[in-house]
Amino acid sequence: MTQSSGDLKICVVGAGVIGLSTALRLCQEIQNVKVTILADKFLSDTTSDGAAGLWEPYKLGSTPEHLVNSWAEETFLHFRRIYDSSECGPAGISQVPCASLYSKEGYAPPSWRHIPGDFRRMTRAELQRHSTVSGKQYVAGHTFTTLFCEGSLYLPWLTRQLLSCGMLMQGRQLSSLTDLHGEGGHVIRVRAPWIQSAYFEDDEFYVLPNHDTVVLGGTGHIGDSNLEPRQKDRDHIWQGVLRLLPSLAKATVEREWEMLCEQ
Repeated sequence: MTQSSGDLKICVVGAGVIGLSTALRLCQEIQNVKVTILADKFLSDTTSDGAAGLWEPYKLGSTPEHLVNSWAEETFLHFRRIYDSSECGPAGISQVPCASLYSKEGYAPPSWRHIPGDFRRMTRAELQRHSTVSGKQYVAGHTFTTLFCEGSLYLPWLTRQLLSCGMLMQGRQLSSLTDLHGEGGHVIRVRAPWIQSAYFEDDEFYVLPNHDTVVLGGTGHIGDSNLEPRQKDRDHIWQGVLRLLPSLAKATVEREWEMLCEQ
């Protein structure tokens, strides 16, 4: 329900997908509010711009299960509404099959499996086919249709809506926010148009197709803010994704970088 604010002014810190989404929701929910976004980086300089934007609850930490499921479902339905509208292309929303493979015992279906609508466990034949390709024996796996929200398109889409409702953006670095901790990870974006499905292996390596490129990853450095790409991370990712999908050997590297996600 829309609320009246009088002369309410709100400042949002950060111009990634969370900051822009929060600012837009404030503009939509509160009448006559004046929202200002403070950030040292915008659009293509943010972590969100380079992220693949896959919908799947991932690296959840100690977040309670009921909150994960509630937020995940709300997000899925939000992207689904955009996907089913004329804004799908401009917003960078796409629909892609996703498979997760596990080589270790103890697999349990995720608590959010009811949300996509077509979640199912892989058959023995499917697991064997993937095992034959990779040379690694998978004991369990699941597949479902997911949604992607590609940051390089979604951030400008959000920004256009915010500017139309009078939002202000200020470039500024706030040195007082020193208690934030993040997880760094090496990411490689390649051109491989034949990859039409997303893949995870043991919640480590991933292959995530976007509109024009495919995002590869498989590293995580908790508490490490070093944004310089490292050769050992690059080698680790390529070793894992080439085992999973040998056809990536013919992919052309478009970009690689070390991204930092605040936690």
